[in-house]
Amino acid sequence: MPVLAADYGIDGRKTAKIVEAAKYHDKRGQGSAKETILLRNADAIGYLGFMAAARDFSKQPGDMKKAMAALKKHRKEFASLLELESALSMA
Repeated sequence: MPVLAADYGIDGRKTAKIVEAAKYHDKRGQGSAKETILLRNADAIGYLGFMAAARDFSKQPGDMKKAMAALKKHRKEFASLLELESALSMA
């Protein structure tokens, strides 16, 4: 990724933040860059909101039990990633 970022003229400091965000976007408490925290919270909201429910139900249209199981699994996994008050209120 650093080589690709350099090809686009992104400096090393910004590249380090991009790499950190990609590495820790799904790991609560790891990574300290604001970009990492924002990405982690946005990612979690994406798995907890209305669109996530629609996505899970559309993947299992004939089996609502499987869709509900997927929703419950996502709620358990992704709710713990939320750190920002604004993200908690959106979820």
